[in-house]
Amino acid sequence: MNLSTRVALSIAVGFAATTQTRAQSNTALPPKLEVASIKRNTSDLRGPFSIGLSFFEGGRVTGKNQPLWEVIRSAYRIDRFRLFGGPDWVESERYNIEANAEANAIPPGPLDRASVRQLQLMMQRLLEDRFKLKMHREIRELPVYELVVAKDGAKLRKADDQACTGGDTSCHNFGGGPASGLNGKSVEISTVAQVLTAFLERGVIDRTGLEGTFDIHLPPWSRGSEAATRAVDEGREPAPDPNGPSIFTVIRELGLRLESRKAPVEVLVIDYAEKPSEN
Repeated sequence: MNLSTRVALSIAVGFAATTQTRAQSNTALPPKLEVASIKRNTSDLRGPFSIGLSFFEGGRVTGKNQPLWEVIRSAYRIDRFRLFGGPDWVESERYNIEANAEANAIPPGPLDRASVRQLQLMMQRLLEDRFKLKMHREIRELPVYELVVAKDGAKLRKADDQACTGGDTSCHNFGGGPASGLNGKSVEISTVAQVLTAFLERGVIDRTGLEGTFDIHLPPWSRGSEAATRAVDEGREPAPDPNGPSIFTVIRELGLRLESRKAPVEVLVIDYAEKPSEN
């Protein structure tokens, strides 16, 4: 697979508690990410980048060749189509990020959801400190796809989460693209929606109501109904078969459907951002 699409465990479609900026909340400041290195990547601006930040045991956070909008999306658990505003360099410039949580801020052992959310809050604080990031929320009417269960019911294979221990990096991630298909191990349906959002011209919102984790395989599909080139593949993903099935057909193999809608969507708008000093 030429495109490596990795999606972190907890980066789900839509807003959650972490989408509210700390300037709008009365909660105490989270612990800091320390030993934080942020450097602009100029060696291969069109090289592959993972979708989102990666979180590791002990509180380590990394991002390789990341545009700022992708870092924001990961830190605030928000889809790309819900993020607006900001200067042009927010999308064009890429950064390598390495950071570690303060000592004892994250419990030892494999990360749970609470630990990942705490790391996301720390990342929000880092963005405010290093990029001087300022944002606000608002509601906009946007075209979306809703991912729903088909009439005959979902056809999904439940995952064995017990098999996803011991540092298996393929767990809770997706790999692939339209030309090669998508494979996800122990992933939530909301993550499926998010990955599809990366390839479609509009956001995909999970309306299935399905809970738990699944092992998912999607065969290759045609890009005929989608944007010809997206930032997520930038020509690295081989051209899919133009005569192949559409994503709307392929997704039905999972007992799911994509329905076009317009819906009021809560978005984040970037009011201000500065390029960081490197260290």
